[in-house]
Amino acid sequence: MKPDPMIPNDSTLSNAALHRFAKQFAAVSSTDRKMIHRLLLVEMKQHPREVTDNRDCLGARLTLDEKGMLKNLAFDQGETVSDVIRKALRSLLKTESPTP
Repeated sequence: MKPDPMIPNDSTLSNAALHRFAKQFAAVSSTDRKMIHRLLLVEMKQHPREVTDNRDCLGARLTLDEKGMLKNLAFDQGETVSDVIRKALRSLLKTESPTP
């Protein structure tokens, strides 16, 4: 089976592909949306780079300036905002957590 050219191998979507996906997703029934959601959760659990499905994600409110700075930092490093936050949090936990 050939991979879908709309979805690159690294599990990221271009803006055009994301727009097409959103448009197609909006056109399906609510039952189909639920099935797609379940399938995506299963797929995400199987993806080697992901160790969580984000159900235990911590939320934080950020100002627009902070969001902009995060986006710029991620762009400069060639990463996603999630990658930048994940690395920063892991680094902080390593330095701040008491050692047993």
